[in-house]
Amino acid sequence: NYTEGPNGNRATLRGLVPNASYIAQALVFDSQNFARVSQTRFTVPDPSYRPPTVADPARAVLGPDGRSVRLTVLGADDKGEEKLNYTWQLTGPRGQPVPQLQYSPGPSGETATARLFGPGTYTATARITDDGSTPATSAVTFTVAETVGPLS
Repeated sequence: NYTEGPNGNRATLRGLVPNASYIAQALVFDSQNFARVSQTRFTVPDPSYRPPTVADPARAVLGPDGRSVRLTVLGADDKGEEKLNYTWQLTGPRGQPVPQLQYSPGPSGETATARLFGPGTYTATARITDDGSTPATSAVTFTVAETVGPLS
């Protein structure tokens, strides 16, 4: 369906399939009658899609040495938790190297561990995605204390 409106021309497309990608092209003429092709790519959303949610928020548990951390989070999804993917972003104090995360997915959510390089405040953010496009996020902030070595 094509209509000319006060703010330009519009086309209405009907019968599109949810979760399908389409490319729409239009031949556009400028005031000097020069034509160019205008193109846009879009995906029709599934009307039944529900984004993942956070079932159990992000938590940080410091190890006994005070230099390692265990991060956990649990997501929920209407199509089953096995469809979920987890990623973590860990930021620390300025001037400190970014700790490398080691992941261990499991049936009770996602766990990541990291060795921390020094004292300060860290923030870990979990991003939970499914096969759709809207993520759920959960963040936790924790502090690593300055430690004093043994006296000699």
